Amino acid sequence: MRHTTLKCPPKRSARVFRGMTGFIGAFTDAETREQIGHIELNYSGWDGSNRKRSVSLFGGKYYAEFDSYDECCAFAEGVVAVINQVAAPRVEKSESSAA
Repeated sequence: MRHTTLKCPPKRSARVFRGMTGFIGAFTDAETREQIGHIELNYSGWDGSNRKRSVSLFGGKYYAEFDSYDECCAFAEGVVAVINQVAAPRVEKSESSAA
């Protein structure tokens, strides 16, 4: 598996009305420029006061909801960091260097 470098979408607002969902931006792989996820802004509640941002990565395999854009980017960066760590080649330690 190849190393993924995440690029967060630019911070911008979305015009979304009560009970609707608006697309804010796409997470892309900085090297290949392929889309690996997105952020959506969700309004719910009768007055639209329940405002959440949802993050979906790798076809919905990793999904979460947050209050702020910065939390969304931090979650996405954390997911990519864990995936890169798991996919990294393992280096075996010899018994003499472990002491």
